[in-house]
Amino acid sequence: MKTAASVLAIAAFAFASPAIANHHEKAEMAAPTAADAEAFLAAAEKDLFAFSIEAGQAFWVNSTYLIDDTDALAARYGAIGTEKSVKYALEAAKFQN
Repeated sequence: MKTAASVLAIAAFAFASPAIANHHEKAEMAAPTAADAEAFLAAAEKDLFAFSIEAGQAFWVNSTYLIDDTDALAARYGAIGTEKSVKYALEAAKFQN
């Protein structure tokens, strides 16, 4: 199963690479402003703060009631947190210059 998922991920990346490169070139043409960076940070901070409250509650329940259901709940919030981290890191890269 992991092998199939890895193969699919590689295939998806291979097909998406030209689109990503084209998107990257377009993003470089229109350099973001300081106001864009501030707006991005404010939105990301607001989203991550709200998520951290909800995720913290799920993790607390999991650490208090150790059962399969709370393990699944904590794993789901962990996955969402990882997705958000990757999303915001990729978006933040636009502002590195």
